[in-house]
Amino acid sequence: MTQRPTLSPLSADSSPRPLSERFWTCSLLVLVLGAMLGATYLWPVTWWNSWISLAALFLLLRGVSARRAFWYGWLYGLAFHATTAYWIAATLERFARFHLLIAHPLCLLLHGYAGLQIALILYLYVKLHRRPGDMLWLLPAIWVTGEKLWFNLFPWSVGQMQAPWITLIQLAEVTGVYGISFIVVMGAALIAFAWSRWRDQRQKVSTTNFVPLRRRLLWPVTSYALILTVMLVWGRWRMNFWRAEMAAAALLPVGLVQSGDPNDPEVDVHQELRERSRAMTDTAQLIVWPESSAGVYELGVDDLPRAFPAGKLADLQRPLPDPQCYLLCCGASYTQESRKQKLFYNSAVLINPQEIIIGRYHKRVLIPFGEYIPGESTFPGLRRFSPFDLMNIPGHSAEPLMMNEQARIGVLICYEDLLAPLARETTRNGATLLANLTNDFWFGKSTALSQHQQLALFRAIENRRYLLRSTMTGSTSVINPLGEVIAQAPLYISADLQATVHPLTQLTFYTRWGDLFAWVCLLLIILQIARKIIRKPVRT
Repeated sequence: MTQRPTLSPLSADSSPRPLSERFWTCSLLVLVLGAMLGATYLWPVTWWNSWISLAALFLLLRGVSARRAFWYGWLYGLAFHATTAYWIAATLERFARFHLLIAHPLCLLLHGYAGLQIALILYLYVKLHRRPGDMLWLLPAIWVTGEKLWFNLFPWSVGQMQAPWITLIQLAEVTGVYGISFIVVMGAALIAFAWSRWRDQRQKVSTTNFVPLRRRLLWPVTSYALILTVMLVWGRWRMNFWRAEMAAAALLPVGLVQSGDPNDPEVDVHQELRERSRAMTDTAQLIVWPESSAGVYELGVDDLPRAFPAGKLADLQRPLPDPQCYLLCCGASYTQESRKQKLFYNSAVLINPQEIIIGRYHKRVLIPFGEYIPGESTFPGLRRFSPFDLMNIPGHSAEPLMMNEQARIGVLICYEDLLAPLARETTRNGATLLANLTNDFWFGKSTALSQHQQLALFRAIENRRYLLRSTMTGSTSVINPLGEVIAQAPLYISADLQATVHPLTQLTFYTRWGDLFAWVCLLLIILQIARKIIRKPVRT
């Protein structure tokens, strides 16, 4: 007997499915839905768009095989990533200095790779489900696991799309962004499930296990409404709690400088940094500059006035002479041995009012094809394909830089503030506030600047720390532990801003336990696989 293909959850033996049989029509519709999801990252106020797009995608899974689900998922992910990260090709030309004929094909490959994530999620779900109701828990669990295990340079997730819904995203304190993704995917699955059942009843579909629509939907709808309500009430309570904690904590006036585009001939970046900083030294105790804002220092050289007493070299190597406050800036560091090999650390340095370097942080996660060539340590010849003469080596320490006992700065350079484990590790090591120093001018005047900030703000919620973001062209901002942007500099121009932050010491559940929720989702999938193997398929 020929074995029938595994079908999706919404009842393979129900009413005719004319739409699902129209392969090319459905494929085109899936592309539109994927672009619709991607548009949520372009216009964050349309966060609700993600629920509608996902629900429509799940409806199209009705009655399709696992292979067809894989195809739909790949198209959906391809369209999503191409819409969200439309700026990749231009960035490869500008940053990695790739030729047009290399940048665009490579960009297409990256979009295709990203599409595989959702393709595998839908394929695995169609293979593992046993009953239509499995959609309400199994699909969210697989989706969260896919977000956790799949590598993307920008770790996109549907949970991050909910950033404007400030009450809901407080859940990140416990589950990270993955708990929010679970809630969203479950809600979209419930919409698809309810719509499918309503359509079945309207068409008077009869099955051996027919149950009236109200009874079918009462339990899942009530349960989800209760879960969502509890999350929102809890989120509001936690916001009030942390506002009280912030009010009781010490005050730290800070200033952030946005230097402007270094390629703009009308902008003297170094002058902008110094002049804007001078205007804030009377009020700010800490001034933060962006990535690539300082010189190149040998490790062990800490006393800047003594090492560079006068002359042109002193002007270059002393970022802010006689600063009168603490300065956190970013340059490069080397040892005599690494300098011979043209290997440098991308380093942040904390300089005290006496111009003494009192702390260094070396960037731990480097950008492939920009700061290093993958495989170069094994095959040194690959380095000749780098567009840069100098290459970076990663640091390993997550220790915060200490201003004083209250202000311990957890530093994240460039896109490190997108990587939750890095912020979590430095917070566990004692950081009382987070600072991101980045150089995003490579992205030009694209939405990548605001997208970077939207993804990064979850580090503030997960660890309940202020996040200071100093950039060259945007988006420079101060984000409080609730994920609220309390100070924002305009994009693309030289600017500065001041704010008062409150160093905090409490550790959240997420800081202590990390992505436990995502690992629980993985465990649920493993149990479902075991259940699928042990038991025979159940007909619905």
